[in-house]
Amino acid sequence: MAANIKDVARLAGVSITTVSQILNKKQDFPVREETRKRVIDAARELHYIPNPIARSLVQQKTRLIGMAVPDLRNPFFTEIALGCQEAAAQRGYRLQIANTNEDFDSELQQLHEFTAEKMDGIILVPAARRDSRKEQSSIFNLPIVNVDRTAGYPDICGSIYVNSEKGAYEAVSYLLRRGRRRIAFLAGPLSSKTVTDRLEGFRKALEENGLSCSEKDVFEGGFEQNWGFMITEKIISSESPYDAFFCGDDLIALGAISALQKKGLQVPGDIAVIGFDDIFVSELIYPKLTTVRQPSYDLGLRSMELLIKNIESEQDVPEKIITLESEFITRESA
Repeated sequence: MAANIKDVARLAGVSITTVSQILNKKQDFPVREETRKRVIDAARELHYIPNPIARSLVQQKTRLIGMAVPDLRNPFFTEIALGCQEAAAQRGYRLQIANTNEDFDSELQQLHEFTAEKMDGIILVPAARRDSRKEQSSIFNLPIVNVDRTAGYPDICGSIYVNSEKGAYEAVSYLLRRGRRRIAFLAGPLSSKTVTDRLEGFRKALEENGLSCSEKDVFEGGFEQNWGFMITEKIISSESPYDAFFCGDDLIALGAISALQKKGLQVPGDIAVIGFDDIFVSELIYPKLTTVRQPSYDLGLRSMELLIKNIESEQDVPEKIITLESEFITRESA
Protein backbone atom coordinates (compact mmCIF):
# COMPACT_ATOMS: atom_id res chain seq x y z
CA MET A 1 0.00 0.00 0.00
CA ALA A 2 1.38 3.41 -0.96
CA ALA A 3 2.48 5.73 1.82
CA ASN A 4 0.40 8.81 2.55
CA ILE A 5 1.16 12.14 4.18
CA LYS A 6 0.19 10.81 7.62
CA ASP A 7 2.85 8.10 7.32
CA VAL A 8 5.49 10.71 6.49
CA ALA A 9 4.42 12.90 9.44
CA ARG A 10 4.53 9.89 11.82
CA LEU A 11 8.02 8.81 10.70
CA ALA A 12 9.40 12.35 10.84
CA GLY A 13 7.73 13.09 14.18
CA VAL A 14 6.00 16.26 12.97
CA SER A 15 2.49 17.42 12.12
CA ILE A 16 0.76 16.82 8.80
CA THR A 17 0.72 20.61 8.24
CA THR A 18 4.50 20.75 8.62
CA VAL A 19 4.95 17.94 6.09
CA SER A 20 2.60 19.67 3.64
CA GLN A 21 4.35 23.05 3.91
CA ILE A 22 7.83 21.57 3.51
CA LEU A 23 7.02 19.25 0.58
CA ASN A 24 5.13 22.04 -1.20
CA LYS A 25 8.31 24.12 -0.87
CA LYS A 26 6.75 26.97 1.09
CA GLN A 27 9.99 28.86 1.69
CA ASP A 28 8.38 31.33 4.06
CA PHE A 29 7.20 28.53 6.40
CA PRO A 30 9.15 28.90 9.71
CA VAL A 31 10.89 25.59 10.32
CA ARG A 32 14.35 24.52 11.39
CA GLU A 33 16.61 23.11 8.69
CA GLU A 34 16.99 19.91 10.74
CA THR A 35 13.20 19.40 10.68
CA ARG A 36 13.04 20.11 6.94
CA LYS A 37 15.71 17.50 6.27
CA ARG A 38 13.95 14.94 8.50
CA VAL A 39 10.69 15.35 6.57
CA ILE A 40 12.38 15.08 3.18
CA ASP A 41 14.33 11.99 4.29
CA ALA A 42 11.13 10.38 5.63
CA ALA A 43 9.28 11.03 2.36
CA ARG A 44 12.18 9.57 0.39
CA GLU A 45 12.40 6.47 2.63
CA LEU A 46 8.66 5.80 2.28
CA HIS A 47 8.69 6.57 -1.48
CA TYR A 48 5.92 9.07 -0.81
CA ILE A 49 4.39 10.68 -3.91
CA PRO A 50 2.14 13.70 -3.26
CA ASN A 51 -1.42 13.43 -4.56
CA PRO A 52 -1.82 16.31 -7.07
CA ILE A 53 -5.62 16.09 -6.99
CA ALA A 54 -5.78 16.40 -3.22
CA ARG A 55 -3.27 19.21 -3.29
CA SER A 56 -5.31 21.04 -5.92
CA LEU A 57 -8.43 20.80 -3.76
CA VAL A 58 -6.61 22.29 -0.79
CA GLN A 59 -5.02 25.08 -2.80
CA GLN A 60 -8.14 25.61 -4.95
CA LYS A 61 -5.88 25.41 -7.99
CA THR A 62 -5.60 22.74 -10.68
CA ARG A 63 -1.97 23.56 -11.55
CA LEU A 64 -3.12 23.17 -15.14
CA ILE A 65 -2.56 25.83 -17.79
CA GLY A 66 -4.26 26.02 -21.17
CA MET A 67 -2.48 27.15 -24.32
CA ALA A 68 -4.19 28.10 -27.57
CA VAL A 69 -1.99 28.13 -30.69
CA PRO A 70 -3.09 29.10 -34.23
CA ASP A 71 -1.14 26.45 -36.16
CA LEU A 72 0.94 23.72 -34.50
CA ARG A 73 2.18 22.60 -37.92
CA ASN A 74 4.20 25.81 -38.07
CA PRO A 75 7.55 25.10 -36.33
CA PHE A 76 7.64 28.67 -34.99
CA PHE A 77 4.57 28.02 -32.82
CA THR A 78 5.82 24.56 -31.88
CA GLU A 79 8.99 26.13 -30.45
CA ILE A 80 6.90 28.59 -28.45
CA ALA A 81 4.91 25.67 -27.03
CA LEU A 82 8.12 23.84 -26.08
CA GLY A 83 9.32 26.89 -24.16
CA CYS A 84 6.00 27.10 -22.36
CA GLN A 85 6.12 23.39 -21.50
CA GLU A 86 9.62 23.68 -20.02
CA ALA A 87 8.76 26.68 -17.83
CA ALA A 88 5.50 25.09 -16.67
CA ALA A 89 7.19 21.82 -15.70
CA GLN A 90 9.87 23.66 -13.75
CA ARG A 91 7.17 25.23 -11.58
CA GLY A 92 5.03 22.11 -11.17
CA TYR A 93 2.32 22.97 -13.70
CA ARG A 94 0.90 20.88 -16.51
CA LEU A 95 0.20 22.31 -19.94
CA GLN A 96 -2.73 21.47 -22.22
CA ILE A 97 -2.30 22.68 -25.81
CA ALA A 98 -5.10 23.30 -28.31
CA ASN A 99 -4.79 24.16 -32.01
CA THR A 100 -7.21 26.85 -33.25
CA ASN A 101 -6.41 26.58 -36.99
CA GLU A 102 -6.04 30.39 -37.29
CA ASP A 103 -9.78 30.70 -36.65
CA PHE A 104 -11.05 33.29 -34.17
CA ASP A 105 -14.30 31.47 -33.34
CA SER A 106 -12.34 28.26 -32.63
CA GLU A 107 -10.05 30.26 -30.37
CA LEU A 108 -12.99 31.75 -28.49
CA GLN A 109 -14.57 28.31 -28.01
CA GLN A 110 -11.27 26.90 -26.74
CA LEU A 111 -10.86 29.69 -24.18
CA HIS A 112 -14.37 28.97 -22.87
CA GLU A 113 -13.43 25.29 -22.57
CA PHE A 114 -10.28 26.18 -20.63
CA THR A 115 -12.45 28.22 -18.27
CA ALA A 116 -14.95 25.37 -17.82
CA GLU A 117 -12.08 23.00 -17.00
CA LYS A 118 -11.04 25.42 -14.22
CA MET A 119 -7.53 25.97 -15.45
CA ASP A 120 -5.32 28.38 -13.53
CA GLY A 121 -4.44 30.54 -16.53
CA ILE A 122 -4.08 30.73 -20.31
CA ILE A 123 -1.23 31.29 -22.76
CA LEU A 124 -2.70 32.67 -25.98
CA VAL A 125 -1.11 32.99 -29.39
CA PRO A 126 -4.05 34.75 -31.07
CA ALA A 127 -5.52 33.97 -34.47
CA ALA A 128 -4.54 36.66 -36.97
CA ARG A 129 -8.02 37.86 -37.93
CA ARG A 130 -10.03 39.16 -34.96
CA ASP A 131 -13.52 40.28 -33.97
CA SER A 132 -12.95 43.15 -31.51
CA ARG A 133 -16.61 43.30 -30.45
CA LYS A 134 -16.63 39.63 -29.40
CA GLU A 135 -13.26 40.02 -27.71
CA GLN A 136 -14.29 42.93 -25.52
CA SER A 137 -17.46 41.17 -24.41
CA SER A 138 -15.73 37.87 -23.53
CA ILE A 139 -14.69 37.60 -19.88
CA PHE A 140 -13.04 34.40 -18.62
CA ASN A 141 -11.94 35.40 -15.09
CA LEU A 142 -8.58 33.76 -15.74
CA PRO A 143 -5.24 35.51 -16.29
CA ILE A 144 -4.24 35.46 -19.96
CA VAL A 145 -0.78 36.18 -21.36
CA ASN A 146 -0.76 37.24 -24.96
CA VAL A 147 2.15 35.98 -27.14
CA ASP A 148 3.49 37.24 -30.51
CA ARG A 149 0.22 38.87 -31.63
CA THR A 150 -2.36 41.16 -30.03
CA ALA A 151 -5.79 40.30 -28.65
CA GLY A 152 -8.35 42.47 -26.87
CA TYR A 153 -9.75 40.24 -24.12
CA PRO A 154 -10.33 42.08 -20.81
CA ASP A 155 -8.50 39.33 -18.87
CA ILE A 156 -5.12 39.84 -20.54
CA CYS A 157 -2.56 40.45 -17.79
CA GLY A 158 0.58 40.62 -19.92
CA SER A 159 1.93 40.47 -23.46
CA ILE A 160 5.21 39.39 -25.00
CA TYR A 161 6.40 40.23 -28.50
CA VAL A 162 9.47 40.31 -30.73
CA ASN A 163 10.63 43.60 -32.25
CA SER A 164 9.35 42.75 -35.73
CA GLU A 165 9.70 46.27 -37.08
CA LYS A 166 13.43 46.32 -36.38
CA GLY A 167 13.88 42.83 -37.83
CA ALA A 168 12.13 43.80 -41.07
CA TYR A 169 14.07 47.05 -41.29
CA GLU A 170 17.39 45.18 -41.01
CA ALA A 171 16.36 42.59 -43.61
CA VAL A 172 15.18 45.11 -46.22
CA SER A 173 18.17 47.39 -45.57
CA TYR A 174 20.41 44.40 -46.30
CA LEU A 175 18.68 43.81 -49.63
CA LEU A 176 19.10 47.47 -50.56
CA ARG A 177 22.81 47.40 -49.67
CA ARG A 178 23.14 44.37 -51.97
CA GLY A 179 21.78 46.44 -54.86
CA ARG A 180 18.18 45.19 -54.84
CA ARG A 181 15.86 48.08 -55.64
CA ARG A 182 12.58 46.42 -56.60
CA ILE A 183 11.42 44.59 -53.49
CA ALA A 184 8.04 42.95 -52.88
CA PHE A 185 6.66 42.18 -49.42
CA LEU A 186 4.85 38.82 -49.32
CA ALA A 187 3.21 39.81 -46.09
CA GLY A 188 0.80 37.31 -44.59
CA PRO A 189 -2.41 38.68 -42.97
CA LEU A 190 -2.27 42.47 -42.53
CA SER A 191 -4.75 42.17 -39.65
CA SER A 192 -1.89 40.78 -37.52
CA LYS A 193 0.26 43.15 -35.45
CA THR A 194 3.37 41.21 -36.36
CA VAL A 195 2.71 41.83 -40.06
CA THR A 196 1.87 45.52 -39.69
CA ASP A 197 5.05 45.97 -37.64
CA ARG A 198 7.06 44.26 -40.39
CA LEU A 199 5.36 46.43 -42.98
CA GLU A 200 6.45 49.51 -41.04
CA GLY A 201 10.06 48.29 -41.01
CA PHE A 202 9.81 47.50 -44.74
CA ARG A 203 8.49 51.00 -45.46
CA LYS A 204 11.07 52.72 -43.26
CA ALA A 205 14.02 50.98 -44.96
CA LEU A 206 12.74 51.92 -48.43
CA GLU A 207 12.10 55.55 -47.54
CA GLU A 208 15.55 55.98 -45.98
CA ASN A 209 16.98 54.89 -49.33
CA GLY A 210 14.88 57.29 -51.41
CA LEU A 211 12.30 54.70 -52.45
CA SER A 212 8.55 54.73 -51.87
CA CYS A 213 6.46 51.87 -50.55
CA SER A 214 3.58 51.27 -52.92
CA GLU A 215 0.48 49.29 -51.98
CA LYS A 216 0.93 47.21 -55.12
CA ASP A 217 4.24 45.92 -53.73
CA VAL A 218 2.57 44.48 -50.62
CA PHE A 219 0.81 41.13 -51.06
CA GLU A 220 -1.54 39.97 -48.31
CA GLY A 221 -2.15 36.29 -47.63
CA GLY A 222 -1.58 33.60 -45.03
CA PHE A 223 1.41 32.29 -43.08
CA GLU A 224 1.49 29.22 -45.31
CA GLN A 225 3.95 27.64 -47.72
CA ASN A 226 1.17 27.00 -50.25
CA TRP A 227 0.22 30.67 -50.27
CA GLY A 228 3.88 31.67 -50.76
CA PHE A 229 4.07 29.31 -53.74
CA MET A 230 0.80 30.47 -55.32
CA ILE A 231 1.40 34.22 -54.92
CA THR A 232 4.92 33.85 -56.33
CA GLU A 233 3.60 31.95 -59.34
CA LYS A 234 1.08 34.75 -59.87
CA ILE A 235 3.71 37.47 -59.60
CA ILE A 236 6.08 35.80 -62.07
CA SER A 237 3.41 34.57 -64.50
CA SER A 238 4.29 37.61 -66.55
CA GLU A 239 7.68 39.31 -66.45
CA SER A 240 8.30 40.03 -62.74
CA PRO A 241 9.09 43.64 -61.84
CA TYR A 242 10.92 42.49 -58.69
CA ASP A 243 14.49 41.48 -57.90
CA ALA A 244 13.80 40.54 -54.25
CA PHE A 245 11.07 39.15 -52.01
CA PHE A 246 10.88 39.94 -48.31
CA CYS A 247 8.52 37.38 -46.77
CA GLY A 248 6.30 37.60 -43.67
CA ASP A 249 7.56 34.25 -42.39
CA ASP A 250 9.80 31.36 -43.41
CA LEU A 251 6.95 29.20 -44.68
CA ILE A 252 5.99 31.88 -47.19
CA ALA A 253 9.66 32.15 -48.20
CA LEU A 254 9.95 28.37 -48.69
CA GLY A 255 6.92 28.46 -50.99
CA ALA A 256 8.35 31.42 -52.90
CA ILE A 257 11.71 29.70 -53.48
CA SER A 258 9.96 26.54 -54.67
CA ALA A 259 7.87 28.50 -57.19
CA LEU A 260 10.89 30.44 -58.45
CA GLN A 261 12.91 27.26 -58.95
CA LYS A 262 10.01 25.60 -60.75
CA LYS A 263 10.00 28.54 -63.16
CA GLY A 264 13.74 28.11 -63.74
CA LEU A 265 14.73 31.31 -61.94
CA GLN A 266 17.87 31.46 -59.81
CA VAL A 267 17.79 32.33 -56.10
CA PRO A 268 19.38 34.73 -55.35
CA GLY A 269 20.76 35.40 -58.86
CA ASP A 270 17.44 36.45 -60.40
CA ILE A 271 15.40 37.12 -57.25
CA ALA A 272 16.69 37.22 -53.68
CA VAL A 273 14.44 35.85 -50.92
CA ILE A 274 14.44 36.62 -47.18
CA GLY A 275 12.17 34.97 -44.62
CA PHE A 276 11.22 35.63 -41.00
CA ASP A 277 11.38 33.24 -37.96
CA ASP A 278 14.39 30.99 -38.67
CA ILE A 279 12.55 27.70 -38.35
CA PHE A 280 14.77 24.60 -38.44
CA VAL A 281 13.97 23.88 -42.12
CA SER A 282 15.60 27.15 -43.13
CA GLU A 283 19.06 25.58 -43.04
CA LEU A 284 18.00 22.37 -44.79
CA ILE A 285 16.75 23.76 -48.11
CA TYR A 286 18.78 24.88 -51.13
CA PRO A 287 19.73 27.63 -51.13
CA LYS A 288 19.82 28.01 -47.35
CA LEU A 289 17.40 30.70 -46.30
CA THR A 290 18.50 34.16 -45.23
CA THR A 291 16.04 35.14 -42.53
CA VAL A 292 15.24 37.06 -39.35
CA ARG A 293 15.58 34.82 -36.31
CA GLN A 294 12.91 35.13 -33.64
CA PRO A 295 13.67 33.78 -30.14
CA SER A 296 10.63 31.52 -30.31
CA TYR A 297 11.61 29.20 -27.43
CA ASP A 298 12.29 32.21 -25.19
CA LEU A 299 8.92 33.69 -26.17
CA GLY A 300 7.28 30.60 -24.70
CA LEU A 301 9.53 30.44 -21.65
CA ARG A 302 9.11 34.11 -20.72
CA SER A 303 5.36 34.11 -21.35
CA MET A 304 4.84 31.15 -19.02
CA GLU A 305 7.00 32.74 -16.32
CA LEU A 306 4.91 35.90 -16.57
CA LEU A 307 1.64 33.95 -16.39
CA ILE A 308 2.70 31.91 -13.35
CA LYS A 309 3.80 35.10 -11.61
CA ASN A 310 0.26 36.40 -12.07
CA ILE A 311 -1.30 33.11 -10.94
CA GLU A 312 0.76 32.85 -7.76
CA SER A 313 0.84 36.50 -6.74
CA GLU A 314 -1.48 37.39 -3.87
CA GLN A 315 -1.79 40.90 -5.28
CA ASP A 316 -2.66 42.05 -8.77
CA VAL A 317 0.39 42.17 -11.03
CA PRO A 318 0.18 45.19 -13.32
CA GLU A 319 -0.10 44.31 -17.00
CA LYS A 320 3.40 43.89 -18.33
CA ILE A 321 4.61 44.15 -21.91
CA ILE A 322 7.89 42.41 -22.77
CA THR A 323 9.67 42.92 -26.10
CA LEU A 324 12.46 40.58 -27.21
CA GLU A 325 14.95 41.33 -29.97
CA SER A 326 15.32 39.50 -33.28
CA GLU A 327 18.56 38.63 -35.08
CA PHE A 328 19.28 38.90 -38.81
CA ILE A 329 20.78 35.65 -40.18
CA THR A 330 22.69 35.79 -43.46
CA ARG A 331 22.76 32.60 -45.53
CA GLU A 332 22.55 31.91 -49.29
CA SER A 333 19.14 33.04 -50.56
CA ALA A 334 19.89 36.80 -50.51
